Amino acid sequence: MIFTGKYRGLVILLILILVGLNLIEIKAQNKRLSKKEEESRLQDIETVLGKDPLKALDLLGDYLQRNFKTISKQEEAEVYHLIGRANFALNQYELAIENYLKAMNTRSAFSKYREKYSSNFTKKIAIPKPALLKDLGLAYAAKEDWGNSITYLQTYVDALDNADPYQRCEALVLLGETHLKSGQIDHALRLGRQADSLRLSISDEQGNTVAARVEIQSAFLIGSALELKNDYNEALLSLRRALSLAETIGDDNLINEISDIIGSVLKKQNNYLEELDFKKDELQKSVQRNDLTRQNTLNLDIAQIYLENDKSEEAVPFLQSSVNISEQLNDLETNVQARKSLSGAYTQQGNYNAALNNYRDYVDLVDQLYENKQKEIQLSNQVQQDLFRKQETINLLEKDMRLNQNKIQLLEKDRALNEEYIFRQRLLIYGLILFILIILGSAFLLYRNVRQKRLANQLLALKSLRSQMNPHFIFNALNSVNSFISKNDTRKANKYLSDFSRLMRTVMENSQCDFVPLSDEIETLKLYLKLEHFRFRDKFDYSFSVSDKLAVDEFRIPPMLIQPYIENAIWHGLRYREEKGFLSVSINSESNSVVMTIEDDGIGREQSKALKTNNQKIQKSTGMKNTENRIQLINDTYHSSINFSIEDINGQNATGTRVTVKIPRELIEETV
Repeated sequence: MIFTGKYRGLVILLILILVGLNLIEIKAQNKRLSKKEEESRLQDIETVLGKDPLKALDLLGDYLQRNFKTISKQEEAEVYHLIGRANFALNQYELAIENYLKAMNTRSAFSKYREKYSSNFTKKIAIPKPALLKDLGLAYAAKEDWGNSITYLQTYVDALDNADPYQRCEALVLLGETHLKSGQIDHALRLGRQADSLRLSISDEQGNTVAARVEIQSAFLIGSALELKNDYNEALLSLRRALSLAETIGDDNLINEISDIIGSVLKKQNNYLEELDFKKDELQKSVQRNDLTRQNTLNLDIAQIYLENDKSEEAVPFLQSSVNISEQLNDLETNVQARKSLSGAYTQQGNYNAALNNYRDYVDLVDQLYENKQKEIQLSNQVQQDLFRKQETINLLEKDMRLNQNKIQLLEKDRALNEEYIFRQRLLIYGLILFILIILGSAFLLYRNVRQKRLANQLLALKSLRSQMNPHFIFNALNSVNSFISKNDTRKANKYLSDFSRLMRTVMENSQCDFVPLSDEIETLKLYLKLEHFRFRDKFDYSFSVSDKLAVDEFRIPPMLIQPYIENAIWHGLRYREEKGFLSVSINSESNSVVMTIEDDGIGREQSKALKTNNQKIQKSTGMKNTENRIQLINDTYHSSINFSIEDINGQNATGTRVTVKIPRELIEETV
């Protein structure tokens, strides 16, 4: 049977793996569904916010209370953003700013958290930072804090460098409007023209409401700025262009706002006839649109123009129309103004009964308006209290979230680790042998790879150290050649330079090899000693001896291994002697090693240190250090035991230094 014997364990393992994967997928699917539900809930709250900010605040408070233990930084930032928007809609600008800043700070913390634990995040609710900047700028503008408003709106504009050109145009206009309100007219005009220029440079003209709105906004901003600069003719050109486009897209609010500015410009020009014609034309259009509110306002405006020019008879019909529409709309404020103006108009005409009747109506309406205002104030106070209670609840929840934030993160990580651990345990029970084999195989391959890389790095380091000669020797050798040339001693200069170039060539050739024949190394060292003696012949003599028992052609040693010790003996020992000294270099054979000894009768290490100049003490010599590093690397790479010792010679009639380097025979024999 296929399910018996050796196949049973394999079948059970496969079944467990499939079951485990199925459970993981079900759990992940549940998390995704839960996440989508939360995202959908926030989107629903955002929809409610546009219609009923108070209700939206209630929903946001409930959302925080329900999710404060599991809410992510990302969702928390989105909630604060929505709370701020609700505060702004309710004219709570201080609270709006406070919550916008919380959203921005939480968003920054979320970005850092995402960088640290990016693998734990799936689909995210995007909180566009530019939108936060824009909302902050508008909130500060509502408080007339122009400095902060301009700062955030400028940052908002900068953040839209690569955004949709129309969105950037709108941002420029928004910044320009803020400059205009703060009294910086030239800045506002420049930004309006910049937005208009950007709009004209867009090759893919949409030809729809978006493009029209952008043109309206820029033209309106330019016209408003020119009006404040008393350039009325140019202002009217821009404003009339904006009005024509607003009428094309049928935006009544824009039409009314722009026409009011145009009327204001015409009034400043003291051209009441043109202003009157414009207002009457707008009244006719509002009648066609059946916009009673606008008709009411325009009737009152036209009547005021007639009254200001002592034409009360012409004003009365328009004032009466305003009274009728106000009563129809229950617009007490406009009705009060119309009744008062109507009483004044009848007084100018001498119709005192009509004037008195309208004045009585005016007084009654004022009393009624006062009562309504009182009720509005009471209602506003209740709303304010509700708002403060809701904000206090939100603040308490925020405090709870801050206190539990670290705990929540730890619990989430622990839960994820526990789930992962349980799943792995289930797999490991039946797949342990296979897992161990894979680990062992990977470990072996990794070890071999690391070992090869380490060996390659050691060989590279050895090659680098081999290629380094003491720069003092090269510098001083060239100075010696220069000295001979300056003395017109060309024969000595040529001879010294010839030997020096031969030494350089030999050193460079040997630096490419890990080991060189002992005979070649002996010749190189002799040539080096010859050059140094040629320069300091009045300072020392030397001897170079090689044991007869040592077969120099059969052994290979690391190149230039003892040259730094010879150089050190000459430069720091023998050079400072008052009398001529002696340097001895010997290469001998012991039972298991080749011993290389450098001995001098110089002034010794202690006195040499005392004679060093301040510059010599500051500058760090690398020759001896490189040699020690080379010996350590050779020992590590070739599993050898090259060792060296430095000892002072302190006799009755002599001082000096002895350096002994021992190279194991097994190393130099293996390299042949």
